[in-house]
Amino acid sequence: MATIGESVAVLHVKDAKLEDVVESFEPTHITVTYNTKYISVVETETQKTVKSWSVRRGQEITSPTVWNEKEGFLTVIDKKEVRLWTKDEVNFEKCKKKHFPHNIHQILSVKGYEPVVVCDNGAVNVLSKIKDSNGTLEDGDLILKCQAFLIKDRMVVLCLVQKQNKSLQMITHTFSDDDGTWSCDTSDVDCQVDVPVCTCHMRQFGNEIRCHVLYSSGDLHSSNISPLTNSIRSQKLCHLNCLQKSVSMVILNSTHIAIAGIKQGNHIGLGIYDTRFDVLHTFRPFTENMTEDIKLFHCNNCLFTSYGKTLYMYPYSCQRSTVATILGKQNIQADNIERVAEWGMTTKVPKKKDCEKEENIRNILQQLSDETKVTNYKKFTEMFNKVKPLLSDLESQSNLMLHFVQRCLTEKKFFPKTEVRFLIETQAIPSVLMTHLFDALIKHKETGLLKNILEYISNIPESCLCKMLDYILSLEEKDLDEQQNGQSTVEGCPLSSSKMYFINQILHMAFNDVFLVECVGMLSFKNVLVLLEYLYFLLNIGPEQIEDIPNNPSLGQVVDWLCCILDGHFTQLIISPDARGVLVHLHSIVESQVEFYDQLVSLDALLQQLKSRCAIPTNKMVGQYCIEVLHIL
Repeated sequence: MATIGESVAVLHVKDAKLEDVVESFEPTHITVTYNTKYISVVETETQKTVKSWSVRRGQEITSPTVWNEKEGFLTVIDKKEVRLWTKDEVNFEKCKKKHFPHNIHQILSVKGYEPVVVCDNGAVNVLSKIKDSNGTLEDGDLILKCQAFLIKDRMVVLCLVQKQNKSLQMITHTFSDDDGTWSCDTSDVDCQVDVPVCTCHMRQFGNEIRCHVLYSSGDLHSSNISPLTNSIRSQKLCHLNCLQKSVSMVILNSTHIAIAGIKQGNHIGLGIYDTRFDVLHTFRPFTENMTEDIKLFHCNNCLFTSYGKTLYMYPYSCQRSTVATILGKQNIQADNIERVAEWGMTTKVPKKKDCEKEENIRNILQQLSDETKVTNYKKFTEMFNKVKPLLSDLESQSNLMLHFVQRCLTEKKFFPKTEVRFLIETQAIPSVLMTHLFDALIKHKETGLLKNILEYISNIPESCLCKMLDYILSLEEKDLDEQQNGQSTVEGCPLSSSKMYFINQILHMAFNDVFLVECVGMLSFKNVLVLLEYLYFLLNIGPEQIEDIPNNPSLGQVVDWLCCILDGHFTQLIISPDARGVLVHLHSIVESQVEFYDQLVSLDALLQQLKSRCAIPTNKMVGQYCIEVLHIL
């Protein structure tokens, strides 16, 4: 049995092709290369981008970015240049660069080994020796797939090559740890010469590598390669129907494959196919239009594909099939098999009541998401109150919630304030819609809901923090009177107590300084000066006044925000005469603070000496014989 869970939106990839999704430096992170321009590291649990780099205009990424424990990140620019950088590198243009005379096809990474470079001419070698390697392919030969594996502590690189006459060859490169050399073996692969190859994939099973090749005719061929014995066995597995012009496939286990780009009825989507019994186990339709060149990836026990302008993650479950599961003869009661839910991660057959409950949630949310079915706020509220107690059973990142929240934020006839507040307080807002949420709340001037976000949601993108910051600083005092919270104005503070409350909440939020520096540019320069004056006030405030400030930020938080704002508006602050006053004041207070802490450091060293020399001796437990050395001062 196999199931595919609800899709989870992971990353906005615009409308260009997706290059690759691979593992990263953390088990819960993935490295995504997309649009031939961008590289992002995304945490799959929170769907938040933690690292991001991009190339200059006129350059292109021509090989998927990989992570190597020894070298860090590696990618290829314009086929000739390899770039290496660490996860902490900020400026992509300052990373290490290596140029090569041959066109590079792909970089491969194997744990414990130096990165391997595969060239278009068939040359394969580690990064430090690839310049001295010669290719084995002829003009017109095409590498369809190359992948590196570790078999019995030996690194093996397999290249599936399509020759000029459309025949297929498997070239096996085996690395010797003893002398650092490579051995090469070539085997012919049984294939359909006159039929184009749609997609192929490789996966390791013990000491063998299995390679699946899917042809446009629907025939799926499989080859078992044994690199240690230089043997290969090929066979036709099955025939797949309803393939679209663009399909992509990955091997899940010895009997199951996942295919993106198959058609069931009027829908195109993702399915898991059993090659042993020639059966499509489960199917999940795409919610948006499929891209022309679809690609499917397997990483961290999840499936990844992009359609529309979004990269989606699909959790899945897959178990070995039996005749009983194929024929529907499981050992359960007949009245419990009316419908098997495919959206969950578990493979157990849910009870009838659970199925009806989930179906009810789906139906109501689908109606609420459709502007033509629910046209007024009264009906919208009535239907939402029915599904409100059941929303906790639905994944917040699912497509159903995605479309429902999108309707709430973009509805033009009315703004469902009560419903949006409930979604915020229950943290049911999908992370990919966080920017749209802030845009909608700012548009409708919902200051109270912005306050709720700061109280209930901890993982807020840096761009949204800056939008809120600019909005709050630009508001008139009368628009913030209801958020006063009974706080009185602090003497000498450049902000009112209501604005000060909001700003302090924002200063407490977690952020990535690299992303924040990029986002603070959206702040108007007038608000930048006001914020600098407030941060100066926090640095200069006395201990008597600090208790009067609600939720006052720490010194470290103030300094971090100061660094990001000064860095993000560096040029404007230099040339603007309006900024000179606050900059002089900031420099004065920082200089006095540095001098104060320098004196504390000197005092600390003196106290350490006094403590060590004046320490009261402790009774020592010694034996009958003891030698002690006395120092006369």
